Amino acid sequence: MANLEQTQADIIAECDAVKEMLLEKNRAYGDSALDPVRVFSKASTVEQILVRIDDKLSRLARGSADGEDVERDLLGYLVLLRIARKRCVTLGAHRQQVASKSSAKSAGRCAHRLDGDASACDHCSLFG
Repeated sequence: MANLEQTQADIIAECDAVKEMLLEKNRAYGDSALDPVRVFSKASTVEQILVRIDDKLSRLARGSADGEDVERDLLGYLVLLRIARKRCVTLGAHRQQVASKSSAKSAGRCAHRLDGDASACDHCSLFG
């Protein structure tokens, strides 16, 4: 039974380390993974995260990951990918809802922005 308890403690420690890394990077870089500035790339958030995962896998395969914890970085990107995909599902439902309703009240709001300001939303193509 002690082995099971140790494994569970190890799982908690690893998950906590990934969580802390993601929160630290989010504080340092802003929400750049899930809300990129898009200076050059116009790819979707999901596609941009997939490219980052490809880059990490490439470094791992080539043995050029000096000084990086590529495994932890990959876990972090997979967490971010899950979040981005969940937001896309929510956004898809939002787009269907807006398209199906004709009332001006519902058509002028963007459900995935907390303030409802659709004009500044880069995820919703229904608004300017």
